Amino acid sequence: MSDSIPDLSARGFQRKDRILSLALRAARRRRYRRLARNGAVFALVLIAGMATWRMAERKPATVKNGNVVLQRNQAVKPSGVTILWIQTDPNVLKRMEEPPRAGTWQRIGDDELLRSLADAGHPAGLLEIGGRVVLLPRN
Repeated sequence: MSDSIPDLSARGFQRKDRILSLALRAARRRRYRRLARNGAVFALVLIAGMATWRMAERKPATVKNGNVVLQRNQAVKPSGVTILWIQTDPNVLKRMEEPPRAGTWQRIGDDELLRSLADAGHPAGLLEIGGRVVLLPRN
């Protein structure tokens, strides 16, 4: 629009406001109709889908002597899902586990401990305090 709004008379402003309210009311009405139409279509599709699903589940059968028997003209359709019960071997974990390793530790004395640490690049010393021996690293 152009900058002609200040040029409108009082009557022109009233007319503009009336046109705006009519346009807003018409747009609101269209929106509600569209929502109602879309909701109705969704409900119809949902109902049709549920009805189709329910009909597909039904299989005509007759009951004879307390047993349910399919009618002769009905063929049983194979299902796309196969369920198998697999027997589990109770000893499978024993066969899969590693045998226990033999201990590789040995008892050494203080001098040999300090020599092994020094050879590994971690020189240390032993300190005896109150009957307890403490290993002190040299850093």
